[in-house]
Amino acid sequence: MLVHSVDMTDAPTEGKGARRRRSIAKHQRGRCFLCGRKLDFDLRQPHPMAPSLHHFIPIGRGGPSRTALNHVIAHTRCNQAQGREMPTPWQWMKYVLVMWRRGLVRWR
Repeated sequence: MLVHSVDMTDAPTEGKGARRRRSIAKHQRGRCFLCGRKLDFDLRQPHPMAPSLHHFIPIGRGGPSRTALNHVIAHTRCNQAQGREMPTPWQWMKYVLVMWRRGLVRWR
C-alpha cells in the first residue's frame, strides 16, 4: 500500500462556500445579519461565532434553499437561535436593504 503525504501549505485556504459567505457578508458590511456584530472569517465551524449561511425564510417554513434571495450571513450561534422563526418586521426592512446592496432588488 502506497501512502502519499499531503503538504497542507499548498492546499486552498478557502473553499467555494467560504468565498460565497464572504461575498454575501460584504453587502452586510461584514456584520451578522441577526445580531449586527462583526463577522470573523478566521473562525471555522463548529465555533459558535463562525459565519454561516442563514436562510432568511426558514426552509422548514417553505423558504427556498438554493436561491440567493433567501441567503444572508449570520454567526452560527445566531443562526441556530433563530431556528425556524419567521423574520421580524425589522429583519424584513434590513433584508430589503441588503438585497438592494447585492443588486438583487431595485426601487421603482
